Amino acid sequence: MERETFELYEFKGRKVLFTPARAGYLKEPVPEGLYKYEIRHSDEGFEPCVLTEYILVNHYGTIFSRVPIDLGNDGYIDFSEDIDFIDLNQIMTFDEYLNMLEENYDFKEQEMDMKMIR
Repeated sequence: MERETFELYEFKGRKVLFTPARAGYLKEPVPEGLYKYEIRHSDEGFEPCVLTEYILVNHYGTIFSRVPIDLGNDGYIDFSEDIDFIDLNQIMTFDEYLNMLEENYDFKEQEMDMKMIR
């Protein structure tokens, strides 16, 4: 089977995988342990601007994250492409992404997550 490839992005400080496709159209299943979110583009142009669980219209793409992203009480996050959604210019598979996160586990990130839990 041909492995699906994705673009590596940073969304609000977290490394995520991005594809312009909907998850249902991928060549392989999404591995357990990844969270899926969809991005909506603006009505005025094609800039990504909203992250939520599912987009009906103006679908810009899909991201996968190893950690859940808090969508707040409204169930979505408004964001700015040039500040919150940064292309890291790297292509990788699901496996490469998961391995990268395990290999580069940052204890500061763990400490930050623990502070948020407290």
